[in-house]
Amino acid sequence: MTVSLTNARKHPDAALYGKKINVLGDSYVYNHKEPKENTWHARIAEKYKMVYRNYGKNGNGIVTPKASGEPLVTRYKVMDKDADYIVVVGGKNDYNKQISIDEFKDGLRSLCRHLTEEYADAKICFFTPWRIYPDASKDPKPIKLMDYVDAMIEVCGEYAIPIFDSSRKSDVRMYSPAFRNKYCQTPTDVSHLNTRGHVFFMNKAEQFLLSL
Repeated sequence: MTVSLTNARKHPDAALYGKKINVLGDSYVYNHKEPKENTWHARIAEKYKMVYRNYGKNGNGIVTPKASGEPLVTRYKVMDKDADYIVVVGGKNDYNKQISIDEFKDGLRSLCRHLTEEYADAKICFFTPWRIYPDASKDPKPIKLMDYVDAMIEVCGEYAIPIFDSSRKSDVRMYSPAFRNKYCQTPTDVSHLNTRGHVFFMNKAEQFLLSL
């Protein structure tokens, strides 16, 4: 059934309807080896008849230049300027490259500052990476993934930017073989949801965006 714009605005969940959304990030946004149209953010945009712009890049970092190309801290400039919503998803590749937490925080502060200044009328939010170890102490890397997650929460808090803690609140369990077998692009993939996985996460992401 087609919903008219007039009727949609009366609906309690119509905050997103007809708006423009920029989604900036890494392969969580680009969707790795599967179509961008299958992502949870593309599906939300389609549901609410939004103008959808995907600025994802496989392997991209928020801050580290050691990953694939220019990091988000400066690459944000490629985005269209008339967005009503800006969604930033990242942090996993900064963890992969083990950028120091201090450098990560400094770069993230720069990104937050520029976004809030240059998109003053937009609703801005971040999403952290998924959890990949149920017990952070089992993470074999010197700087744990949860250190980056907590740094993102801290810095976004400094700028009053809402952030969805995907590591703790998503129900996405990348450490579970059963979960990966059902919801990931391959059974050994601890990063990338398949179509079923995006549908699985969509409701939580949608409710978060509607709350902004």
